[in-house]
Amino acid sequence: MQRFAQAMGRRDWRDAELAAEKIDAAKLPERERALFAHLRGKLEWARGRLDAAIERLRECTTLASSSRAPELHVMNVAAMAAVLLELGRIRDADAVIASLPPASRGCAEAHRAFRRVRDDELGDLRVREDATKDPIERVLIAWAWERRGDEARMQELLAGTRVPDDVATMYPSIWAWLGAKLP
Repeated sequence: MQRFAQAMGRRDWRDAELAAEKIDAAKLPERERALFAHLRGKLEWARGRLDAAIERLRECTTLASSSRAPELHVMNVAAMAAVLLELGRIRDADAVIASLPPASRGCAEAHRAFRRVRDDELGDLRVREDATKDPIERVLIAWAWERRGDEARMQELLAGTRVPDDVATMYPSIWAWLGAKLP
C-alpha cells in the first residue's frame, strides 16, 4: 500500500497501477480499504477512465462514510463531483456537491459554473481568488474573468497559477479552454 500511495503522490501512474495490482484490498482494514478505493479512483481518473473512476470513488464513499473517515469522505465526494462534471452529468454532480460541507464546495461550484457556462454563478471573483489556493479553482476564476471581459485579469491570474501537469487528462473540458491560453 505504501508503494502505491508514494507512486500516486509522484503522479507516476504506471508504477501506481503496478503497485495496486499487488494489493489484496480484502485484507486491508476498512479505513485503508477506503483510502485504497479513493486512490484507485484518482488513478482511473488520471488515466482518463472516468466511468471506472466513478465506480472506485463510490466504493470509497461507502467505506468512508462521513462518520468513519470525515476528511477522506469530503476529499472523495469532491473528486466524485469533478469526475461527474467532466462526464457532463451535471444533475448527478449537483446532488454530490450539495452533500459537501459549504466550506468545501468552492472548486466544485466553480467547475459546475464552467460546465454550465454560467460565470454569474461565481459571484464576487476577487473574494473567490482570495479564498482559494486550489489551482483548478483559480483557473476557473480566470475563465470567469475572461467571460466578464477582463482579459488582463485572466492573464494575470493564470500567470500566477501553477497548472497541474495532468489537467488535460483529468479535466479535459477545462483543458479545452485553458490549453489555448497557455504559452
